[in-house]
Amino acid sequence: KYLRTQGTFTISEDGNIESVKGIVHDVTVQYMAEEAVRLLNEELEEKVQHRTKELKDLNLSLKREVEEHKRTERLLRHSEEKYRLISDYSSDLVALHGLNGEILHASPSSEDILGYHPVEMIGMSPLILVHPDDRHKLITGLRQALISGQTFVKVEGRYLRKDGKFIWMESAIRAITN
Repeated sequence: KYLRTQGTFTISEDGNIESVKGIVHDVTVQYMAEEAVRLLNEELEEKVQHRTKELKDLNLSLKREVEEHKRTERLLRHSEEKYRLISDYSSDLVALHGLNGEILHASPSSEDILGYHPVEMIGMSPLILVHPDDRHKLITGLRQALISGQTFVKVEGRYLRKDGKFIWMESAIRAITN
């Protein structure tokens, strides 16, 4: 039991205690409640410190990840700039195709070779540019490139220029996978 006392006493003229008046309170429940609150506060403080450390560690990890992402973006931008430089100044027609075959990018030489401005070629299917008698060779070459994983598959065929004339071209097809 926990008790709290409160009292007063009377002292005589000669210095002796004459009387004592007091009250004794049982404060066990209050003490136990205060002790429980103190223990909960300690436990909570430990949890807060632990979670704060976890969050600091996570924040540090995220900062590293963001820095790595920025570095990767810089490398990708640099790589794209090099690709663009090679593509833009090549006399060969360089084209990038999507999974369904549509042209996503064509180099400026497309205008000299086929008569199409690069922007006109975006979204075009290469099959409409290939002579009907040569389409099977192109499709076979595309399949070979995708299935075999060969570095390049070369296909010769006639390609339609914007002015309606066909010209012979050799295509070097390579599947780019991520």
